[in-house]
Amino acid sequence: MERWDDAADHALLIARDLDGDPRRLKGMRQASAERPWPFRIILAWSEPESESWYVAGFTPTNASEDERLRALTAEIGFDPTTAPHRLLSTAKGSPKDTKRVLERLCGADLDRQRECLEVPLDRLAERGREAGIADFLGEVRSQILPLFGAISRA
Repeated sequence: MERWDDAADHALLIARDLDGDPRRLKGMRQASAERPWPFRIILAWSEPESESWYVAGFTPTNASEDERLRALTAEIGFDPTTAPHRLLSTAKGSPKDTKRVLERLCGADLDRQRECLEVPLDRLAERGREAGIADFLGEVRSQILPLFGAISRA
C-alpha cells in the first residue's frame, strides 16, 4: 500500500457541476483551503454543467453543423459556443438546456462530442472562461504540469 509520506507529487481532483449555485464553488474552495493538505488539489467546476465545456469547444466542421449552430443561436438568442455559462442545467425541455444544446450541435455522436474538447486550449479557455474551463486549465498548468518537469513545446 502506498504511503502519503511523500505526497507532494500526488493530486486530488474535485469536480462538480455548479448548476447555477455559486455556493457549490465556494464549498469546493473552502474544502481545498481547509488545511495544508499533503497533496495538490485541483478544482474542476462547470457552469452550469459539464456539457457546457463541450459546447464551448464546438466549432462547425461542415455546412450542416454550421446551419445547426445558426438555427440554435437564433432560437435561444445567443451563441452557446461563446457563452456556454448562460445555458441551463435544471430546465429539462428548455431550448437553453445544456444537454439539449449539445445534442442539437453534435447529435448522439460521442466521437463528435469528444472532438469538441480537442481544440486549441486558448480558444476553449476564452469561450468557456465563465463556465470554469480557464480556471481548470490554469490549475493544471500551475499544479500538475510542474510534476512532469520541463515539457517540450515541439
